[in-house]
Amino acid sequence: MIAILLGMVLPVCSALTGCQAATGADAPAASGHAGTTPTVGQVPLAVPVELREVLGTSPCTPQTPGPTTTSATSSTAKAGSALVQPVSAAPTILRDVDGVDCYQVSPPMMELQQLDSINVVNQPPATQWVITMTMTSSDAKTFAVLTTQHDREQLAFVVRGTVLSTENLLSPVTNGVVQLGGDFTQDDANRLVRQITG
Repeated sequence: MIAILLGMVLPVCSALTGCQAATGADAPAASGHAGTTPTVGQVPLAVPVELREVLGTSPCTPQTPGPTTTSATSSTAKAGSALVQPVSAAPTILRDVDGVDCYQVSPPMMELQQLDSINVVNQPPATQWVITMTMTSSDAKTFAVLTTQHDREQLAFVVRGTVLSTENLLSPVTNGVVQLGGDFTQDDANRLVRQITG
């Protein structure tokens, strides 16, 4: 299962399952190494990154539908810069990037359309690569509200109908830094960044 590490400072990090502490909001773990030059300063995204509530998980089967490309804007009403209020809709089943796990998810609750920065970082052990995203200040505030409202729930980060990462929220995340990790190789992580940023 792909893991997501939300928050980069110790107080926030300690509230999340499987989280690793780091030394600052703009630096992953001190022993990590940058895999790409960070993209910094109002990075527009080619496709929105959607945040959805995970309602259930099961192994994928050949009958599981493939990814869909519907955006949050087509099925929800905007409230503020990024927070969206789901309309009545049936849950959707989406695959993870490996096609191994399938997630029953809610309609999008928030979408990110730009970031302050995104980069690929190598973390111990040396074979682990993660994607670090820093939200804009307005999205960081919205994300803090969302993680407060969905305390103790599981959120999925979805791009083009594919679940990139999931994590259980144990506490609100207020610094706007999200770290997506799993069994990514450096090439995998760089390819995902290119897909997100275009």
